[in-house]
Amino acid sequence: MRDLYFGKNIYTFPDTWEELNREQYLMLVEAIIDFQAGKTNALGCRATWFCSMAGIDTKRRDNKNDQFWENIYRASDLFRFFFELEYIDSDGKVKSLDKLPREIRDKLRKHPPAELPDEPEYQWAAKLEYRYVIDAVFSKNLLPELLINGHFYHGYRFNRSGSFLETNLTAGQFVEAIGAYNAYIENKKDEDLDQLIRTLYFYKQPVIVAKAINHAPARVKFGVLLNFHAILAFLMNKTRYSIIWSRKDADTGPKNKLTVGISESMYSLEKEGYEDIDNANLFKYLDLLLKNIIDSVRMLNDNDVDLDEISKKTGLSINQIKKII
Repeated sequence: MRDLYFGKNIYTFPDTWEELNREQYLMLVEAIIDFQAGKTNALGCRATWFCSMAGIDTKRRDNKNDQFWENIYRASDLFRFFFELEYIDSDGKVKSLDKLPREIRDKLRKHPPAELPDEPEYQWAAKLEYRYVIDAVFSKNLLPELLINGHFYHGYRFNRSGSFLETNLTAGQFVEAIGAYNAYIENKKDEDLDQLIRTLYFYKQPVIVAKAINHAPARVKFGVLLNFHAILAFLMNKTRYSIIWSRKDADTGPKNKLTVGISESMYSLEKEGYEDIDNANLFKYLDLLLKNIIDSVRMLNDNDVDLDEISKKTGLSINQIKKII
């Protein structure tokens, strides 16, 4: 949380995704929708959300009141958790910052080079173009229920307490949700987004109940999509399960990081004798996938298979294999 002083009063505002309550999240979703539609820039997006969250009615304010707007922009500029910067090289491609020290890299992700000290790494970055993109990687379902036409519909739980993750998502539900998510990202068809919402909030419920999503506001639908994306990104990049998504296929190169044959993996586990995988808790399923990968690497290593061959068979990098063995 972040404390801001207005006169003699102190106001506390959320400063991470996980600190947002349901309505604050939906306010932010509305501001992000306008940003992605090109209706506002990053600073305007932050200002819009900050005013909504703080209950400031900007429509009644005098647009010529420069001091008022300066105060708004200064306050809103402090909230950078939902944006990051991508740097673009002369060919129009995203420039990787991976070779820079972590501290430098983290600052450049959140601050334009002009705001940073006059040091060589920042001077190098200042020569690049940059753009703001949404930074959504978090481990909480901020919409545990949907409010549609005055009715609440309860969906999935996903939370983190310290290093402990908890969810009521099943393996089957997760696989179906990823399928719908991938389809929507690829084709942007409304029916695929509706299928994602049905899977997460109306799983195996009667069709007549699931039809409630037809009346869901646009901000709610996009909020479900963004939240699921953030949880996937968290699992793929911030947990021990990341190895499941980082494998490569020897014949086709990098796989789709969101699918990675995950439904095929479910079928393989069932063939090995694991029962009712479809209804297993998501983390039990991911634990089994992770165990299979580790067991395969160790078995190959015990049989004196060299690292290059293990890499080809498993899709893991040499460094990943070394960590396992």
